[in-house]
Amino acid sequence: LRSRPLRVSSSGMVNPDKLGTEKGAAEVAPLVSVVLPTYNRAELVTRAVDSVMAQTYPNLELIVVVDGSTDDTMQRLHAYQSRANIVYQSNAGLGAARNKGISVARGRYIAFLDDDDLWLPDKIHVQVDFFIRHPECSMVCAATAPVTKPETPMDEILALRSGSGIVDHPLRQKVAGRLLIVPSSIMYDREKAPGAAFYPARGCLEDITFIVDVACAGEFGVAGDPPLVLYNEGTARSLAADAGSWILGAQHMRRLLAEGKLGPETGPMAADTRELVAFIARTAAVRCLHAGRFADGVNIYLRELFPQLRLGRWRFVVGFPLIMLRPTICGAPRR
Repeated sequence: LRSRPLRVSSSGMVNPDKLGTEKGAAEVAPLVSVVLPTYNRAELVTRAVDSVMAQTYPNLELIVVVDGSTDDTMQRLHAYQSRANIVYQSNAGLGAARNKGISVARGRYIAFLDDDDLWLPDKIHVQVDFFIRHPECSMVCAATAPVTKPETPMDEILALRSGSGIVDHPLRQKVAGRLLIVPSSIMYDREKAPGAAFYPARGCLEDITFIVDVACAGEFGVAGDPPLVLYNEGTARSLAADAGSWILGAQHMRRLLAEGKLGPETGPMAADTRELVAFIARTAAVRCLHAGRFADGVNIYLRELFPQLRLGRWRFVVGFPLIMLRPTICGAPRR
């Protein structure tokens, strides 16, 4: 799928007044900033960079944030210095590295690519074209497929969109497990969500705050038909490490919600945000059981009892104690 040619403006930025008009779309190719964080993945990151360099879209800037890598990442990236902005920082974690890239980015539209994922050549072109035709959008994603099955989307993103390509209530669709919103598929309009940022703490579902901020700032669009992002599923983490990230994520999200720093306070998106936070907490509690962290699971359950009751999550409220009565959970000894 190829979009109509776009001409690059002298400033590299698009006039917002021209967005959504046929004339403006034909004349200007807005600058798109690509943020690619990496840490000790020298063999993989150059493949990701090459997939950015192969994009058919004419006006890109690539920002590679090297998050304190101790391998030969910097040496391997040396060949790209004339075509990419290579930023080195002390190791601070994935969320902080993405935020660093956002702070350096010059484009109105910003896309993210993880160092072990890949883009097909038309990915950025298709997303920009969608943004120009749908200026009401704050975020536009493309279908994502596993590297091992490049033609099979990982979620139901293509079925969820309307005839115009818009997905209603994306946060609720994420709670239902129908929409993943993989960071490598995201492009967002920073003018609509200027304060959007990833949570800087390590290992705590750092992308959730960003997704909520951007999703609440406009419509959620889906660009293209075949998958344009190839996702590397990698090596599964240990159950304990996986549970730990969900525990921290649940704690951070609950605190931000209580402080009024996550999503709007009223309206449909406020309700969707509360549902998402409750889902994260439920998942954290259950994953604690699978990891044998029963005390952590019980603590989350007790903290979540009333919020879950208010949302009518009776299956969790009643079912979690019943699961606890079993002598073992997935073979994990009770402790």
